[in-house]
Amino acid sequence: MLVTVIADAVVFLIATLGFGQQLQAPGFGGSAPQELSTWLVAATAGIAGLAATGVLALIERNSRRPAQVWLVVATTVLILSLGAPISGEGIGTANKLWLASMHLTAGAVLIPLLYRSARLRQQQNQ
Repeated sequence: MLVTVIADAVVFLIATLGFGQQLQAPGFGGSAPQELSTWLVAATAGIAGLAATGVLALIERNSRRPAQVWLVVATTVLILSLGAPISGEGIGTANKLWLASMHLTAGAVLIPLLYRSARLRQQQNQ
């Protein structure tokens, strides 16, 4: 999961240092957008990684084909997660695109890594 943390932190640093963006989490329901930091981005990516690992563990307990189920569940969650940065209020289009990029980066790291580990365990158990 450390790879996910590093990958999202790198995207954040590219946006802020490389492109001069001041990224904010969008507001919802009239709340104001909140400033993002590298630490918050890293912590959120880490929590997402832990949650993904937990979901995969549950799937492995309850499915004969955990890798395939994981792929469907994780891809669905990733697509749904894009709704948060895209539909939020009080931030510009560039900010929304960077946030969506961080979601996609985390998914691009987590989904294949955990899929591979599920496949390996599935093959060992056969």
